[in-house]
Amino acid sequence: MNESEKVFYRVLIERTIVERAVRAVRCRGKQLADLVRDFIRDQGSAVLEQPTLVPDPNLEAFASEVHGYYCRVMSKDRRLYQLTAARRKKLKVRYMELRSIFHHHDRAVQAAKVCIDQCFKSDWHMGRTAATGGRKVNDLIIDIFGTYERMERWLQ
Repeated sequence: MNESEKVFYRVLIERTIVERAVRAVRCRGKQLADLVRDFIRDQGSAVLEQPTLVPDPNLEAFASEVHGYYCRVMSKDRRLYQLTAARRKKLKVRYMELRSIFHHHDRAVQAAKVCIDQCFKSDWHMGRTAATGGRKVNDLIIDIFGTYERMERWLQ
């Protein structure tokens, strides 16, 4: 795991702690709210400050390449099915997960393409069965890369 990945996961864990504390505040009342407020005041700079991450050029390249491949395979018009910020964010998360498994950019890209190919081969997901009535269930972010488990299922 390289330094930028370590920073990414540390920030993710710290934000999760703060988000859980905020949710607990809403549920538990004023005493807990004061406790959390004091904690954030004492630890505020360490917990809430965003570190400067060194941008990984592979993240953007991965998102762009996978989106382009998806549009080609699924016959989507790239002008209509754009690489939005939400899609880019989801693909970057999946890239980090694939990199942790395969330890190389090219292998992560190949694995993502395998997921797209497997979805394309599925008659149900492509709406080629009578049960779906022609409705396609093959969205890049929801159906292929929605969660780690969903992506993992396509890799099997």
